[in-house]
Amino acid sequence: MADQTLTTPVPHPTEPDTFTLDLDFAHESSSHAGRDREVSEYAASYGVRAEVIDPSGPGGGWPVVRFTGTDRALRILAADYDGEATDPESETN
Repeated sequence: MADQTLTTPVPHPTEPDTFTLDLDFAHESSSHAGRDREVSEYAASYGVRAEVIDPSGPGGGWPVVRFTGTDRALRILAADYDGEATDPESETN
């Protein structure tokens, strides 16, 4: 996965104990259906939901995907996506 716009998970406006994280998501598929399937499978592997919020984002045209889940799951996803072996328990807000 290439370019990304990593942010700290932020509280979801209407779902208690739920957070969101927007990533500029590099994917392998050449079709929208394939992209959506790849995004969904990636999200599911972390126990979170995903939604493409901008099909052609700022990082070279990769879609911006909003991941929604627990703070811990999103921190693990972000650390793995960024290639860092970060323990989300050791991070402070």
